[in-house]
Amino acid sequence: MTIATAVLGGLLAGFTAPAFADDAVPPAPTDVLTLDTDSLDFGTVISGSTGYRTVLLTNDGSTSVSLLGVSVHPTYDASPTYFEGSWGTPCFTLLTPHSSCFVEFRLVARSAGGPVDASATISTSVGDLTVHLHGETDAAMHHLSVVPSVVDFGDVPVGGHAERQITITNTGNVPWPNAVANSVTVFTIDRGDCPIDLPVGASCVWTVAFDPYPGLPQGYTLNRQIGSDAWGDGAFVLTGRSVEAAPPAPKDDPATPKPDPTLPADDGDGTPPANDPDPTPSAGTPHLVLAADTLDFGDLAANGEVTTRTVTLTNDGDGDATLTGIDIAQAYPTNYTGGWNGCDPVLSPGTSCDLTFSIAKPPYIQAFTADATIRTTAGDLVVHLAARGVLGILSATAADVDFGTVRIGQTATGVATVTNTGNLPYPISYFSSTNTTDFTIDGTACPATLAVGASCQVALSFIPSAEASYGAYVTFGAPAYGVASFTVSGTGVLGIAELSASTESIDFGDVIADGRSTIRTVTLSNAGDGIGRVTDLRITQSYHDTFGVDWGTCTDWEIPAYSSCAIEVTATPTHFDDFTGDIVIATNDGDFPVHAAATGIARVRSAQFSAGSIDFGPVRIGETVEQRVTVTSTGNDPWSPETWWSSDGADDGFVLGTDDCPAALPAGESCDVVVRFAPTSAGAYGGTWYVGGGASGSTYAGLHVAGYGVDGTETQLLLVQGSLDFGTRQGAGEFPVRTLTVTNTGSAPAQFTTRFDRDSGELQLDASGGDCPVELAVGASCTIEVRVTSTAAGYGSGAFRLVSVVDGHGIGVYESGTGHLAVTTDTQPLGVVLAFSPMALDFGDVPVGEAPVRRITITNTGDAQWWLRGTVRTGLPDIITTDTDCALVDPGETCWIDVLFLADSVGPEDGALGFQGADRRIVASIPVRGNAVVAPPETDPGTPSGTDPTQPTDPADPADPTEPTDPTDPADPADPTEPADPDGDGEPAAPGTPADAPVSPPARLEDVIVSVSPEAPAVTEDQPAADTPSAKEEQDGDAAPVAAHDDDARTATETTDTLSAPSPWSFVALAALVAAVLGLLGWWRRRARR
Repeated sequence: MTIATAVLGGLLAGFTAPAFADDAVPPAPTDVLTLDTDSLDFGTVISGSTGYRTVLLTNDGSTSVSLLGVSVHPTYDASPTYFEGSWGTPCFTLLTPHSSCFVEFRLVARSAGGPVDASATISTSVGDLTVHLHGETDAAMHHLSVVPSVVDFGDVPVGGHAERQITITNTGNVPWPNAVANSVTVFTIDRGDCPIDLPVGASCVWTVAFDPYPGLPQGYTLNRQIGSDAWGDGAFVLTGRSVEAAPPAPKDDPATPKPDPTLPADDGDGTPPANDPDPTPSAGTPHLVLAADTLDFGDLAANGEVTTRTVTLTNDGDGDATLTGIDIAQAYPTNYTGGWNGCDPVLSPGTSCDLTFSIAKPPYIQAFTADATIRTTAGDLVVHLAARGVLGILSATAADVDFGTVRIGQTATGVATVTNTGNLPYPISYFSSTNTTDFTIDGTACPATLAVGASCQVALSFIPSAEASYGAYVTFGAPAYGVASFTVSGTGVLGIAELSASTESIDFGDVIADGRSTIRTVTLSNAGDGIGRVTDLRITQSYHDTFGVDWGTCTDWEIPAYSSCAIEVTATPTHFDDFTGDIVIATNDGDFPVHAAATGIARVRSAQFSAGSIDFGPVRIGETVEQRVTVTSTGNDPWSPETWWSSDGADDGFVLGTDDCPAALPAGESCDVVVRFAPTSAGAYGGTWYVGGGASGSTYAGLHVAGYGVDGTETQLLLVQGSLDFGTRQGAGEFPVRTLTVTNTGSAPAQFTTRFDRDSGELQLDASGGDCPVELAVGASCTIEVRVTSTAAGYGSGAFRLVSVVDGHGIGVYESGTGHLAVTTDTQPLGVVLAFSPMALDFGDVPVGEAPVRRITITNTGDAQWWLRGTVRTGLPDIITTDTDCALVDPGETCWIDVLFLADSVGPEDGALGFQGADRRIVASIPVRGNAVVAPPETDPGTPSGTDPTQPTDPADPADPTEPTDPTDPADPADPTEPADPDGDGEPAAPGTPADAPVSPPARLEDVIVSVSPEAPAVTEDQPAADTPSAKEEQDGDAAPVAAHDDDARTATETTDTLSAPSPWSFVALAALVAAVLGLLGWWRRRARR
């Protein structure tokens, strides 16, 4: 436990209870029970909160004492502020000899009312003990400090930017609400990671900035209050001065003579060497720099120790600087001091020294700021000093130590870590324990004074002498400053149980929700030599009474050494849902958690035959043919074949037997059903048998039976060999041909035809191919070619039979044993398949300033609709999709899309244009390339081509050797007569404008992505992730049919080209693009109206 105290008086010393003879008079209560203190001071408790304190109750006698109750007088039940008490840990109903426990007391402060006192009575079977309770309540104090409270940005040029940081600290006694200050036009405030509610004693940093704009007065000041004006003094001032930006450096005047490198260098006085009457070098100029302009001393305990900070002063100039003094402007003159710390009076170039500033024991709990001015011959420098005086707190903590179970007579060791959690050095002069018989305390590793934030370790040992529980209360500190404490505990045992559980989770899976329970077990094993004890079984669950826990074989709560027992867990779901539960098996060797899960499902009793029908084919009258078919219980509960009946004449000539099946067929198991066919006359037989049902709630399984009775003279019987499993194909169409071999194994020639009964799928079967004659002789064979065509995707199936031309009855015998040959197909959909014309787009060489358009024709050759959502460019910053009639494209349909190459700068374009479907996945892409080249010069038909050596004054002929600088061309940068006219308009350039300054290029023409779907993005390997800026800007076309592409957010694979100076054609192309965009918007609106 932790007890933090301010400067307190008094110290609880350790003691040893006296021993008594067996025949002595029973001791008085105070001689048997002791308290570590009879007075508790709660200090100051803030209104709206609760203060906690404890006392340690120890039984120093030889018999157990009953604990009867804790009462407080007066009770203050009706008062807004009152004390209350209760038993703590491990106080139960009985306190055994030589053991201790805590009694807890609370001061509930509901208002600020000053001091509060009460008397507490601890009632036991040997008498009462009294504890005096005292505390004070106080109102919440909101107080906030800002360091520095004045931020001077100094001179900042108009259009410039300056930043500073301020530290916000909650110096009150409650969290500070609404720690917010708004920005204004010239001052901006960034709260960073500061929370809105700042905890007590916490600090955070804000960033403030000054951005002067044209027209702002030269001086500007902002007063700001953080939070409510009614709370604290969280105010600060921002001030700054705007100054005109420095004029540009003057352009070199060609008439100014350049320095002669053959002359000696200037001696530093600014006079040219040729005219300098004093060639002696001038003294250098010092330049002083501080390593920091703010020293923050942080939180300092009031009346604590002196705190010192240093800052380095450096002379990075080329002259000496003399240090003349340090002046400190502060509200409390005795707080801050400053000194040279051994600095030489003269600071030479390239040298540094440390200046020392100290603050001596802040006398108040508040913020202290000051400005230290460092006086030098090179100018003054200012260091801002800041500190916060806070309440001095002596506090130390140490966690409680529990040795657990230890064998009698053996020694267990441990450590307790003591940490100084206050803001003053913590004195430690002693360690004391209430039980020195079973526990030893060694605090020699701790220093006499523990520094703020430091820790030390206390060595502990425990030697139990009997099978019992032990405890002690350890105090430490110094009598003049107060004490802190922690507890030690342990249990002596003859042996130690080592328990383990067989599992940490049980998954019951699907459980039928019909009131029945499913049982699982958790085995507890004891590998130790002590007795394991199960002390409790607890369960929490998502729905009441779904899971249950029972002792199982752990009925006596004990698990002997080297044995085990099993806890039973049941799941009884009451409805169809997912259920979870958490079970805790509490033992004397720790808790064992077990997570349980189950899903309630409906009861299903169903079955399915391995074949839906049996065709016996032709059977001679008087003969009996037997076939078997397997029936499988396909539900989740046993299925009962207890009844069966027929329809459509299935019982005429057929006998069905279920003798091989049990009365209840378990789920997943199978058995054989026997079907016998004994025709009594010539002709067709058939019908359906139904098995199952009845009172058990089982569903029915149907089996169709068929046969053909023939007389004993002539029999048409055909043996069919081959398979009609056509496998899988992509897309609708014809499967590969399958061939069947048919042999007449009967006693008469056979005239037959084929019949196909389709069960599922869109199938068309053609069995007209092959070489079978109209009548197949006895013993002869022929082939049948079977073709199947699917017209839609999906699985297809059916039954193929050979039937007599005479009466239409089946006369085929098949290897499968059934009366037909199974036809199976699997047609996989093609999906969207796009064909492009052309397959690649090549713009070739395009002069800069031109914007050719190419059209791509797209045909959907797949079997699914394609919805064009948009296009995605890779490596094509100047390729733009401008118009399209593609929207919802059905299979077989064609649409078009126009692509523009905006040649606005020289260089190649080489990449791919991808086309998105409705889910933003790229369905297909085509390569696109183009090359922007320099446009050929325009020639005047009336002007001779080439250079004319006979025309020396030709101003347009740069190759004219007689006019190398062309004095008539105002845009010629080599024209010495117009050095200051960069734009050729005959007017000199504005001040600060460099001559011949390049014209800024216009913004790049943005791309247009055609988008026809508002669906959410789906990230694939073919496109960038949707949460990256590039992917969002590249593909986000939800809001309108035309979306601008942001050049600053390209995909990772795009080429980011650099624009060269634009030609006039760029503006022509820009106008054309704007017209195209407006036309596309009009097209979209007209389409939307339809």
